[in-house]
Amino acid sequence: MRTPRLFLLGFFLAITSTSGAVDQQSSPRENESRPLFPIALEHPFNAPEETFLEVKDYLKRYYYSDQLNDEALYHAAIQGMLRHVSPPQSPELAKLWPATDFERFNSELDGIQHALGLDVRYSATDGSLTVTQTAPGSPAAKSLKTHDRIMRINGQALKGINAQQLSQTLAQAAKDSVTFTVVRDIEVFDVTLKSAVYDVQNLHLKRFQDSAYIGIKSVSRGVASALKKTLEKLEKEGIDHVIIDLRNNAGGDFYEGLALAELFLDRGTPLLYTLQNEATVEHYRSSNPEASKLQPILLINEYTASAAEVFAAALRDHQKARLVGTRSHGKATVEGTYKLDNGYYIKFIIAAMYSPRGQSWQSKGLLPDYFAESSAGKIEELQALPFKRQLQQDLPLATAWKLLHESN
Repeated sequence: MRTPRLFLLGFFLAITSTSGAVDQQSSPRENESRPLFPIALEHPFNAPEETFLEVKDYLKRYYYSDQLNDEALYHAAIQGMLRHVSPPQSPELAKLWPATDFERFNSELDGIQHALGLDVRYSATDGSLTVTQTAPGSPAAKSLKTHDRIMRINGQALKGINAQQLSQTLAQAAKDSVTFTVVRDIEVFDVTLKSAVYDVQNLHLKRFQDSAYIGIKSVSRGVASALKKTLEKLEKEGIDHVIIDLRNNAGGDFYEGLALAELFLDRGTPLLYTLQNEATVEHYRSSNPEASKLQPILLINEYTASAAEVFAAALRDHQKARLVGTRSHGKATVEGTYKLDNGYYIKFIIAAMYSPRGQSWQSKGLLPDYFAESSAGKIEELQALPFKRQLQQDLPLATAWKLLHESN
């Protein structure tokens, strides 16, 4: 079997593995480890391979269109297999990728986007998109500003369309070039943007009095190194309080999530356990010789997922951070990616993840220590505000601020 690509980073990580017996106190317990969701067939199905070929033959002979061929049927069968081994709430977690799509995904893990660089909020009332944020260096940043209202896309009015139609329209527009009809104050004008490659700035720092706010947009490669440098600088400046915002952070690189946790955990401290095939348990421990003395508060919400949850779970279990916000997304699986002989790539689950205490957060997410709700759609807009104004309008941030200053 070919070795899967997990996008391994050379950081502090120390890894050990065991097979068979599992440490009941600190590793995944057998009765909750596998499977995370139903994958076995619950009824007999005789002669599966022969039946597959028989069904394929019937379809080719009697399906109403003569355009159905072996290529389409085998592609559909592979997609069906991958959906079957994906969680019910994420049916497209396992994927079949053409090489170009995989290369784009891999670039995103490096913090490189091929897109317009635009965050928007839709208003069904007047059929407009309000620009909430533009990514620095992106095509959108050159022509659009926060609070601009987009009324038409390629001449098409947006009023009356649903969220799915809007997503499809934006996705199609972003593939090539798109013309937006924009309202800014009393001015109406057209802007034509072309999708381009640009570096994503995943770490955003704000200082206020004796505190620092750090927003992490995604767990792409290099973000742990950037955070390490930022923390070292803040400690030298005498900053005592740090809030790290992981809201709307869908994760990214598995090992980078562990590297983020290592920044705050001393050498030998358990970071995570994974359960793989044949009951192999991988123990991930910190090798950081000098962990940060700061104990941050982490902001999470329902869109905090995957590698971002790895970071949050490790710090929570070791009481190195308190969680503020709402329950996280609940993705506790590791995917491996394999290159196929025909040039395509497949991605599917190869391990289940467990926190240092041996707990899975798959489907159920991580519960915050302090519940404070905010609109996920407004978070980017709030993050773009100066810290003092954000503190006034952002309840989870205000809650974290209060907690930090009450404890000192």
